[in-house]
Amino acid sequence: MTASISILIVDDHPLFRQGLVNALYSCDFNKTIFEAGSGKEALQLVEKESLDIILMDINMPGMDGLECSKLILEKHPDLKIIGISSFEDKWTIEQMIDLGAKGYLTKNIGKSELEASIRNVYAGKMFFSSELVGKMLQRSSEFMTKNNSVKFEELHEREKHIIKLIFEEFSSPEIAEKLHLSEYTVNNYRKSLLTKTGAKNVVGLIKYAFKSGWF
Repeated sequence: MTASISILIVDDHPLFRQGLVNALYSCDFNKTIFEAGSGKEALQLVEKESLDIILMDINMPGMDGLECSKLILEKHPDLKIIGISSFEDKWTIEQMIDLGAKGYLTKNIGKSELEASIRNVYAGKMFFSSELVGKMLQRSSEFMTKNNSVKFEELHEREKHIIKLIFEEFSSPEIAEKLHLSEYTVNNYRKSLLTKTGAKNVVGLIKYAFKSGWF
């Protein structure tokens, strides 16, 4: 990753913004960092600067992160937004995915995970903090929905592992390499998981996970 990544941090708490700035500057890639203390300020910066990634706080007074993300992506659909919040509300996460966000982080993330989120999203992948994914995979209660009969405990360990990698937007060849499987086998797992959950694509699978109570 040699190109400079232009990152906008949107958060109404100056101390938290500064913490993110410090963490990002310690990351091992070229970057240009901008800050906005409100949704309104973020909208103005988006029009003035050439940005790659936005770290968007969800809970802000006035214009919250959901509304701000919606307005930004309506005009700039190629911008990559990562939601960031101290709350793990699955409705909010699902709404961010619906809007077109590429990831979601909790505010207690460490520097290594922050760096991983930027690298993955910049590369065109989606990224969710390991804490969120872990809860998804550990919680089996309330997994059933009215339209699907699959239960979490019915999934094989390999399927659970592949789901985690899919959530992190690894491609089939990358998953195959990590798990020492053929790409053909991984694609069969993907098809099987989509069938079991009733999802039409990977985004649908992620939305289904939140709706089905994997948290």
